[in-house]
Amino acid sequence: MRLSFFINRNLRLLWFGQVISQAGDSLYQIALIWLLLEMTGSATVTGLVTMSSFLPTLLFGLWAGVLADHVDRRNLMMGTDIARALLVLILPVLFYMGKLNSLILGIITFSIASCSAFFNPARDAIIPQIVPKDALTKANALIQTSWQLAVLLGPLLASFLLKTLGVVNLFFADSFSFVVSLTLIYLLRIDPQNPPPITEKQENNKTGFSKVWSLIGEGVQHAINNKVILILLIITALDNLILMGAAMIGTPIFVKTILGKNASVYALIEACYASGMVIGIPLVHFLENRMTNGKMIAWGMILDGLTFIPLLWIRTTAGAIITILIHAIFIPMITAGRATLIQHYVPANLQGRIFSLNSMAVVGCTALSVSITGVLADYIAINYIFAGIGTGAALCGMVALFFRSFREAD
Repeated sequence: MRLSFFINRNLRLLWFGQVISQAGDSLYQIALIWLLLEMTGSATVTGLVTMSSFLPTLLFGLWAGVLADHVDRRNLMMGTDIARALLVLILPVLFYMGKLNSLILGIITFSIASCSAFFNPARDAIIPQIVPKDALTKANALIQTSWQLAVLLGPLLASFLLKTLGVVNLFFADSFSFVVSLTLIYLLRIDPQNPPPITEKQENNKTGFSKVWSLIGEGVQHAINNKVILILLIITALDNLILMGAAMIGTPIFVKTILGKNASVYALIEACYASGMVIGIPLVHFLENRMTNGKMIAWGMILDGLTFIPLLWIRTTAGAIITILIHAIFIPMITAGRATLIQHYVPANLQGRIFSLNSMAVVGCTALSVSITGVLADYIAINYIFAGIGTGAALCGMVALFFRSFREAD
């Protein structure tokens, strides 16, 4: 059956809801980091609070997937949207009461991220319930574009709203975005003839922690035994450990301390990350038939790292914008190549678990990287940190090219 975005009402509602709520997430991230820098003046505190947004995926991600298979997914998504809307609303209220501090920001950020950890697997799992089976690939691709559009839209919207509303009031906009998402999810109509698939756990009538850990262990063992996947997971973890802290909290610190600019410029540069990634998608299409996925990932890491090094010398907003835009063009080489490699080298019945391991490597190492970068930035100028991590990330790609099995993996 041919899928049409404009005809499939359910898919249209889900897509619009995701664009709006994820754009709200971008507003929250920008407001959070800048507010922390203004309240504390400490890169260490900013890094630690930002890190709290990554922990729930590590702590609850595996269990959230199990829950999404056992409850009504639409209700789970609506419940988490309600919780997130209320949690975000607490922040500006406490700020105007004079009660907001970095500890409360950390607790609220952790709580919001915990809700997201349960929302995301339910969203991904509900797609087969709202579109025909033969349209799943197109539907999944469409939902993924909502993230890219939101990452671009959020910072651009923040750049405008910061001039009119101020940093704290961005939280009101984020809370409203979850209300919109909640409304659109409520309007979804699930086909009673297309219920959730029966899981392996249900078929075997086995429940509990032992079954979950057994399934997790099977995925881990496959990753260890598959050399290509093992190398992929290791270099993914190392690359994110080295690079992501600077990309996340290093950017606002760079804008504030090196450029001497305000939050609007920070939001504009964040939009350049998203713009570069969108521009980089055609590059992936151009390269996919000209080099193996292994080489594309490795060269993506090399170029991803090298393009951060010019920030050592950049002192103008225009220079930073051009540098970040060029840098972000090479990010899809890594992310797209990584997903394709997993799909090619992992059996279908294990792909979910390997993707989970990949996500945990990304999220876990990003959390560590953010906290480490925050500490380092209190003692080392951020432009020197960018030069160092850029070199380290490029070395990760070079190490990947050293392994023939990975280099030739496609």
